[in-house]
Amino acid sequence: MNTEIKKIEISIKEVAAYLGWKYSRAQSVKFRQEPSEDYEEYLKAVEKIRVAKIEAQKTFEKFLKS
Repeated sequence: MNTEIKKIEISIKEVAAYLGWKYSRAQSVKFRQEPSEDYEEYLKAVEKIRVAKIEAQKTFEKFLKS
């Protein structure tokens, strides 16, 4: 298995789309970083997107090996 650690970047646009928010709202929540329900929701969305991208990368690598 490939043990290379790749940096996974998640854009504000991806988080906004996932949450159904406008880009400007997601950007505002990200850069304010104040303890709030919106910021917690933003962080949870980032983690879910990160996990999904990791799983997609693993699936892609398996596909390439077969």
